[in-house]
This record gives sequence, C-alpha cells and structure tokens, in this order.
Amino acid sequence: MQKILLTLLVTLGVFASCKEKSATQKQLHGYVVWENGYTTFMDCNTGKEYWLQDSAKQVETEIKKISTQPYQQVFFTLEGDFLPPATQGAASAYDNILQVNKVVVAQKNAPEGACVMKDSKPIFSCNGEDPKWSVTFGNDMKFKANFPNDTLVFFPLTEPQIRDSAGVGKVFYYATNNENFQNIQLIVTQIPCKTESGKIRSFSAKVIFGGITYVGCALLQTSTNTNEENLMPSTADNPTGSM
Repeated sequence: MQKILLTLLVTLGVFASCKEKSATQKQLHGYVVWENGYTTFMDCNTGKEYWLQDSAKQVETEIKKISTQPYQQVFFTLEGDFLPPATQGAASAYDNILQVNKVVVAQKNAPEGACVMKDSKPIFSCNGEDPKWSVTFGNDMKFKANFPNDTLVFFPLTEPQIRDSAGVGKVFYYATNNENFQNIQLIVTQIPCKTESGKIRSFSAKVIFGGITYVGCALLQTSTNTNEENLMPSTADNPTGSM
C-alpha cells in the first residue's frame, strides 16, 4: 500500500511540475537581432529586450535562411520560457533570458498588425561613447556629455514627431528649447545598434546639440499613455547599425 501511495505521489509531483513549467511558457511576437555569439529578442507588444537562449539553434537556422548579414532584424513568433538573468557576460546586461522552445514563424517582414505596442508616447533611454553622452527622460529631458566640455542641460518634455521611413521603419524625432534658448534634437530610428559593452539594442539614436552630432544606441523604456498604437514597423529591411 505504501509503495502504491509513493508511486502516486511521485506521479502527481511530476504532473504538477510539468503543469507549472507549461504555465510559464509564452508565445511572443517580435524582432530577433542575430550576430554570431549575440542573439536578442525585442517583444513587439512591450518593446522589452531579452537575451535569447537558442540551444537547439532553431532561431539561427531560420535567420540564415532569410539573411546572412549580421544585425538584420527578422520577425519571429516564438514559444519560450523566461529564465532568471545571467550573472556574467553580455547576457547579464538584460533583465531576463528568453529560452526558445519552438519557432512558430520566421519571416523578414512582420505581418500587418502583428506588432501593436500599447505605448503611443514612447520614452527612450539613449547613450553613446566617444564622446560619452546620454539622454534620459523623467520630469524633463536630461542631456549629459563630456565633450567638448562637461555638459548637463535640461529641456522640457515634448512629444515626438513619428514618421515612417522606407527601409528603416518608424523614426521618432524630438526637438525642444529650454529657458536658456538652447536647442536639442533627438532622432531615434529602429536600426539595430551595438553598444561598447557588446549589448545589442533595437534602436539607434542621434543627438544634435551645440553644433555637435552625437551618435549611439537607444532603449525603449516605458510610456505615459496606454492607448494602443502601432509604433513598430511592418518592415525591417535595414541591416546596418549606422546612423
């Protein structure tokens, strides 16, 4: 009797474990950026980026059927599980790891309406190196740079002009002046960008301030508006990370 009861408990435990694991599995739609040794996934619906764990090389195999160029964005529908963040290496720069269990769809362009982000007022965090600079959004827009002098200036928040650009997708253009009559322009495009630390971002950024152009990468963070609007492009044709 004890043996039967023990067998039943083990069976129930295995079933519960499988059920728990399947409950964490999600189907996600988004863009994969691949380079040998670096693979990231940006969720179309949230703009969040994840390090992709593709042990079976399903994603790599599908991407190579579509493009042989590094940093080429390819649309995927994936089934996978979220894992805790890595503690070392390039993957540690991301909040979570997305483990790929199954590739459902892989194609160069996203189907119409497949990428619907619930943010109509995107907020980016932008930064670059050589020279070192950053733009962050809070109660205002803050710009810091260490060239030609140490600079810290603030600008009132402004809504971006959003337009479609052939071969790029959406372009977000910010332009504003502060009370000291200083002007800043920020242009964010959905062109993959690699940071100095080796992290792949899905957006590139360019700042024009004081007659100097600063280039770098951008991360989509959050929004102040929850109205649904399609911010992500239905094409991802540009393979480069240059501005």
